[in-house]
Amino acid sequence: MFDISTIVEMSKYGSMCYDYVMKVQKRPIPAGLEDWLREIAKAFRDARETIPFAEILGESLEDGNLFHLAPFVALKFRGFPPTGSPLKKARDAALSSYVANFSEDDQSIEPLFAFAFCYVSSHYGLGLLTEEYSHEIISFVEENIDRLQSLTEGSD
Repeated sequence: MFDISTIVEMSKYGSMCYDYVMKVQKRPIPAGLEDWLREIAKAFRDARETIPFAEILGESLEDGNLFHLAPFVALKFRGFPPTGSPLKKARDAALSSYVANFSEDDQSIEPLFAFAFCYVSSHYGLGLLTEEYSHEIISFVEENIDRLQSLTEGSD
């Protein structure tokens, strides 16, 4: 099973791996719900790109556990370092919200929705979103999960 420390290990694997996985890409906060949908799709595709690096380290990484990477991608997209206080805030918000809302045995959670939930929760933990707006984004994602799935298969 994928362990969150793998991403830290991956960043130590070499400069190419670090640049590929953790390169900071400061982006503006999405302006509306449609923009959030597009950004979540980009973030999910970004997280998927780490799969070969996990395999190099002997870890198993697949869509079903990419939600663990949502805080790291949120930090990357917002231009925060993937360490220290920003990492703790993003990861704590994402994973504690996930645990509070979903059962560990609940296999019906779509991997993409789990990722989106943790991605948005990470932004809340970083103080970039209000609780109310976070809920609004998550509700929009839930209502538009098929569109989000299509967007993750695209290149834009």
